[in-house]
Amino acid sequence: MTYFIYCHREKRMELESLYVRANDLTRFFTWVRTQGKLVNYPHWTRGYAQEVFRAYASLACADVQASTRCNRFKHIAHFFSTLADLEYPVPVGYPLLYDLEKRDTWHPRDVPDEEVMDRVFRDGVCNLTYDVFSRLALTIQYYCGTRVTETIQLHLFCVLEDKRGHAFLLIPKGKSKQERPFPIVEPGMEFLFQYMEEIIKLRFSEDGTTSRTLGKTNIRYQDDDPERANDWHYLFDRVSSPDGSVKRRGCLSRNRVEVALKEALLIAAKINPDGLFQ
Repeated sequence: MTYFIYCHREKRMELESLYVRANDLTRFFTWVRTQGKLVNYPHWTRGYAQEVFRAYASLACADVQASTRCNRFKHIAHFFSTLADLEYPVPVGYPLLYDLEKRDTWHPRDVPDEEVMDRVFRDGVCNLTYDVFSRLALTIQYYCGTRVTETIQLHLFCVLEDKRGHAFLLIPKGKSKQERPFPIVEPGMEFLFQYMEEIIKLRFSEDGTTSRTLGKTNIRYQDDDPERANDWHYLFDRVSSPDGSVKRRGCLSRNRVEVALKEALLIAAKINPDGLFQ
């Protein structure tokens, strides 16, 4: 229930989509129970968990269409991934579900060097002018090293300044269960503040005094600070701009940031593809 409430309230998933996910999860856990494999769940070892997932794919989903199988595995993996982000225990090895439909064995990719990463940001991310929300999110991640789930949950007033004029980004509670002030270093300050100003203009009324969106719930703060948790003003809470360029309401999603990064890679590759393809 925590998963469905979170997806509905925070991720703005439609009830119809949640019904499909509930059906897929029910099928999976019913099969696991009938096979007598529910012992010690969710504290399965990595090897045992992967054995369960492979058996489910080969036995329970043998006659299912490939597209349906792929979506079913993705839904189950998203369930485990979301609960892990919310700091609930989940079986290790669940990322295997993302790869069960792939023909080739998955191998971790090498991290690109600094020059390539900087080129992706300057040639790609900086040119995402049609998606100012994802552009700011990727800028924060690049210069501050935040996780995507931490980034999209940033408060509207997440930039702090100390007595000496040093700027900090207040990262909300994540897996560490602690807020983390992260110094905004000089190289990233120009881009970060420039892109953030665009979002602030969208969020506030013309006189700059009132927010154009209402506070939402941030469940990470419910136990320690329920008042703050129930009135959390997200930095990436999207509203319609005067020219109508932002049509959808709701907080920025992790999937949208992922898609934007892929788009930034393609934009950068058109300028210089060296090091961007393997």
